[in-house]
Amino acid sequence: MTRFVLAVLLTAAIAAHAQQPVYRCVDQNNRQSFSDKPGPGCKPTQPLPPAPKAEAKGAKADAKKKSQAQSARAETAAQRCARIQGQLTDLRGEQRKQATRELEGNC
Repeated sequence: MTRFVLAVLLTAAIAAHAQQPVYRCVDQNNRQSFSDKPGPGCKPTQPLPPAPKAEAKGAKADAKKKSQAQSARAETAAQRCARIQGQLTDLRGEQRKQATRELEGNC
């Protein structure tokens, strides 16, 4: 329980810190640096735009295709299993017939 509370508080602190502005500073030698506090020659940076929703839809589509492929493989495995079980039943039946023939031949 303590770890959970600590994780929630840490996540909240990181999220709050991430919302603070970031400043891009350029000094006299045109070297750039970034800071969370404004200073001489500093301008606020633009936040990154949110990710396009098309990527999320693409990920959902990929997940759906993967799920369908897994279902197809599972169905194929089930069909293969049924075929093998049928062959096993046939072999057992043939073995019984052969054993019966051998017994009849010995009598």
